[in-house]
Amino acid sequence: MTENKNPFLKPYNTPHDTAPFHLIKIEHYEPALLEGMKEQNEEIDAIVNNPEAPTFQNTIVALEKSGALLDRVTTVFGNLMSAETSDEMQELAEKMMPVLSEHSNNISLNEKLFARIKAVYEQKDQLQLKGEDAQLLQKTYDSFVRSGANLTGEAKEKFRQLNTELSILTLRFSQNLLKETNVLCIVNTKKKAQKIYKAIKGEGVYHLSTSMYPKHRKRMLKQIKERLDEGKKCIVIATSLVEAGVDLDFCTVYRQIAGMDSIIQAAGRCNREGKRTIEESKVVIFQFDDTEKVPGQRQQIDVSKALLADECKVEDLQTVTRYFEMLYHMRGESLDKKKICEELNGGWHNFATVGKEFKLIEENTVTIVWFRLLPSVRWQREVLFVMLAVFWTCLMHRWTALRK
Repeated sequence: MTENKNPFLKPYNTPHDTAPFHLIKIEHYEPALLEGMKEQNEEIDAIVNNPEAPTFQNTIVALEKSGALLDRVTTVFGNLMSAETSDEMQELAEKMMPVLSEHSNNISLNEKLFARIKAVYEQKDQLQLKGEDAQLLQKTYDSFVRSGANLTGEAKEKFRQLNTELSILTLRFSQNLLKETNVLCIVNTKKKAQKIYKAIKGEGVYHLSTSMYPKHRKRMLKQIKERLDEGKKCIVIATSLVEAGVDLDFCTVYRQIAGMDSIIQAAGRCNREGKRTIEESKVVIFQFDDTEKVPGQRQQIDVSKALLADECKVEDLQTVTRYFEMLYHMRGESLDKKKICEELNGGWHNFATVGKEFKLIEENTVTIVWFRLLPSVRWQREVLFVMLAVFWTCLMHRWTALRK
């Protein structure tokens, strides 16, 4: 295909340099992607083989500017994959994903390139970079380290292989979600939820997590419920916040492996209103790579894995009993850090202490005021003054009490 016929390989000549979607066809993507990778490889080679000593400009900035064509193509392709996908596009994505992943690995695991980046990074104090420049240097160095640049030998090759496999599995998982029209996907971390949402975002795709402030989350839940009631496409990527106190009903629920109680809570969002048959209702338990760290959930996940490997039925009461028995055996007295059980043993029952200390769900959060909810700067100032006045009053009361 000649450059003249491929809109990616020539200037767009459109208002604000927007992509000419009316000219882009499925056959344009692959050659443009290959050309984009070729161009970036040449740019990386120029950085690596530069005879001058590494500097912020000839290494960090040059790397940041590399791959412009590749970014142009992947941005359009990725957005259309989410908003207006097709069987042809999904086949192309599955074909190109290993190639793109290998290209990314070749850059992030390039020893000579990382040596130049590291050389600049080690001069950061002398360079005295400010603002965006300082952030770019830190971000570039951290990105390479997290992508395995410090690994050597077999460890580096293993990392390369795992990266490629993970990119393919992530793509297939995203494609499976996009094929659904009414689905809830619950994962264990906010970071994972955001990553999946960004991969498939488009009309009818929503993201829910505790990172949202309450009013925003409430607004999203209202939109989700309206789409579900109207029978429109609705794909929700969320954390465990939807497992309690959220009244939503989905045809299909995907739940990342978690504690058995969390899995059962998630299943309660499938056919919640009992309007579908069993055949129309599906709950899928899945897991990502085992290297993912889930703070505070490791033991619960391990117990669930053991029970599922033993072919225990999730909905069976005996399975739930075994789950908590195994979990109690693993965690022992740490399950009762406040010694509440001791207050109920013996001849005296200290109900006042138990009532104060026992919480079915621990509330260890702090309420804050988010100024985005306020209509004007004037209101923001007034609320700030009120908060300062309340704080000062409390402080003075505390000081007076201490003096007495």
